[in-house]
Amino acid sequence: MPLDPRVSRAAWVAVRGVVSGFLYYIVYVVALPILASAMGTPQAAVPAALKSSFLIYLGVMTALGVGAALARGTPAAVPANMLVTAVGWLISYKLLSGGILHGSLEGYTVSVDVRPILYAVLVLGLLYSLASGLESSTSSG
Repeated sequence: MPLDPRVSRAAWVAVRGVVSGFLYYIVYVVALPILASAMGTPQAAVPAALKSSFLIYLGVMTALGVGAALARGTPAAVPANMLVTAVGWLISYKLLSGGILHGSLEGYTVSVDVRPILYAVLVLGLLYSLASGLESSTSSG
């Protein structure tokens, strides 16, 4: 018995949403803090915050990814894509202590300001979300 096309489309959209949510999670919750740590910031502060909220962040980003995938091709695609980007950025901002990281290096207190990088990621992410949302809402219409 063949599968109803609406069911197969819904399943495909859900899978695509889970994958995109996981990728957003990797970028905003894992890669961005690791990048900041690689810039010379002590890594001790980031994993503690990451471990304590791992499943919450993964669930939020996955749910938002599914929502954005479901909105694809509708007028809600633009706000949904921008919401995923903004929430991912806010999680990164929280994990990175507002963009100013402190640590100690050979007896000295070191502070690293990564806010310019965070703001650049936000602006580029929102522009990409806007462009991809507009593209998906006009291509399906």
